[in-house]
Amino acid sequence: MSRPAVSEKETVSARQRTNSSLPETSGSLSKLEAPTVLVSELSPAAATTEAASSPENPEEPQTDSSWAAWRVLCGTILVQGVLFAFPLTFGVFQDYFGRHAGFEHTKMSVWIGVLSTGVPFMGAPFLTILCETYPRFKCRYYVILGWSLCVCSLVSAAFTKSLVALAWTQGAFYGAGLLILDVPALLILNTWFVRRRGLAYGLLFGATDLIGFGATILAEWLLAKHTLRGALLTFATSIFVICGPAIWLLKSRLPMDAPASNAAVNHENEKGKPLSAQDSAVDALSHQIEEQLSTSSSPVRYYRRPIFYIFTLANLLHSLAYYLPFIYLPAYTTSLGYAPTRGAFLLAAANFAQIFGEVGFGKLSDYVNVHCLILVCSLGSSVAVLGLWGFAQSLVRLSWFALIYGTFGSGLISLWARMGTFFGQDDAQMIFSVLSFGRGLGVVLSGAISPALLTAAASRTRAQGAYVTYGNGQYLGIVVFVGTTMAVSALIGAVGLIWGWRRGELGSPREKKDKKEESQSAVL
Repeated sequence: MSRPAVSEKETVSARQRTNSSLPETSGSLSKLEAPTVLVSELSPAAATTEAASSPENPEEPQTDSSWAAWRVLCGTILVQGVLFAFPLTFGVFQDYFGRHAGFEHTKMSVWIGVLSTGVPFMGAPFLTILCETYPRFKCRYYVILGWSLCVCSLVSAAFTKSLVALAWTQGAFYGAGLLILDVPALLILNTWFVRRRGLAYGLLFGATDLIGFGATILAEWLLAKHTLRGALLTFATSIFVICGPAIWLLKSRLPMDAPASNAAVNHENEKGKPLSAQDSAVDALSHQIEEQLSTSSSPVRYYRRPIFYIFTLANLLHSLAYYLPFIYLPAYTTSLGYAPTRGAFLLAAANFAQIFGEVGFGKLSDYVNVHCLILVCSLGSSVAVLGLWGFAQSLVRLSWFALIYGTFGSGLISLWARMGTFFGQDDAQMIFSVLSFGRGLGVVLSGAISPALLTAAASRTRAQGAYVTYGNGQYLGIVVFVGTTMAVSALIGAVGLIWGWRRGELGSPREKKDKKEESQSAVL
């Protein structure tokens, strides 16, 4: 389960303010005879770079490649990877609740999972605004607060005996802790990774899914050997011991209220030596050309463009269905007569497959039109659910479903960054926020829908008896709902594909890159 990348408005605004003052790009390099002046005119980031290399300023650690940058990335992986891996194990807990007496209103248990997963997404836009409004409150303080709340919520959950209390502690409070620490931790990471931010986020999200793979198996073993209380206390202790020291590795490269802090990069050539002022000017100019070509310069705001609603609706429907198989897959496996450990391994396999989906579709978004990828992600998920999960009566078919669904279902979130390039730079952060909120809203709404689907399926099974085999009877409603909702999301993706084709906007990102290289050739 991955999270949306957090971008910084200061950098975007600084670059956009300089668009109108760009010098002519045609001609020879002789036009850059006054490098100091031109660097200042080109970009505040370039001016900051020039100032950072002057003798008056202390040498600052390098972005992207320094040991300090990689240390912060390791700290972020230890903190976020461990904390966000725990909600990935909830399907095992859901199966446990269904098999053990003493948990009244078992169908309410789904709220534990959807709240711990949905709250961080729904609240991310608001916490981003809070961090930007009060930049002097260090992001590390948010991380410490969120980590403390997660630990306390699991300890409290270990001593509760009702699902309602677990929904508040293990669900809502734990989700709130994730919300408080997620955005600030990513903002810290952004100050260290600029040009290689995609790599940093890919490693972070991939490590989270990998840790979730191991945590799922661990959760099943703990629940079998030490009951619910022992499992929750073990996870709370692990989070306290692993994440606590790692928080001290999270240190911003520059103060969060520094102007254009995200863009203040110490440019180096391949040999590790600082670039000359002339080279810095050309590099800054080329980077601005890239920004102009990779992001739409349309003066029309995002809410006036049909493509915004296509992206939003496809993302909401996908999110409405996406999380349910991860919740019910272990319980479905147990209902077929298999041991609980089999269901835990299937859930772990689905979590592991998310790594390939997130990385693969994120990479494809650089070469393939995003409308096509939305269609493929949602359609592939729908086919896996309706064609494999619904008819699955064996571990082999369930294993294929877990791997295919984990790969295709997880791909959509990695397309958010590419969706943002269809809009103006002022709207890029808002697109991230809207898509993140839609993701959380869809996950939370699925918690309200799924119990009703289970009740309807149970009534139908009692009425028709053994004739209901699709979805193993009791999970018929879940299977049909997830499959059809994903199909509608794919249909909306197809509408976006047709809409883009009619407007002549189906050019791939590779074509934009070729156009950028042509413009840079004109500079040189």
